[in-house]
Amino acid sequence: MIQFMPQNHEMLYERAIKLCPEVAHLKSISGEPLQYFSVDDGRNLLGFSIFEFISPQVAVFHTLFVTPQERGNQFGDGLFRATLNGIEIRGGAHVIFLNADALNRFYDREGIPTGSGEDLTRSGVPTTMLHTLENQRFHYLQDIAAFFSKPCKGHVKK
Repeated sequence: MIQFMPQNHEMLYERAIKLCPEVAHLKSISGEPLQYFSVDDGRNLLGFSIFEFISPQVAVFHTLFVTPQERGNQFGDGLFRATLNGIEIRGGAHVIFLNADALNRFYDREGIPTGSGEDLTRSGVPTTMLHTLENQRFHYLQDIAAFFSKPCKGHVKK
């Protein structure tokens, strides 16, 4: 089951920290609560993603985590796409993926290009946040709809 939860959902937050202690150090850039998508099997948390909106059309994707036993079977790809879909449904058009060494290869495989300061300016990132983001390496998705127009990794042409 995939579900959307705000960070203040204590049980999910505590379960996420148990799986991935680094989550406790994530901080909101905008001052707004971080938002989660989570996947569980009815008993156990299997994976989650964390993001926030920094403007009505721009989201920052902080992290994605999948339990080791679920890795390698495109579970992360599914959670990633569900998160992007959720961002798009909530009005997001652009996504900034913060530098996360563990995820950079994943972003590259998903076809998400490395971003630049020019991308941030064009996407409508609030000027108060430009300096914070310009000093980081990040990947950038200019158009969520265009991302979904490409076939999935496992798609085979007939």
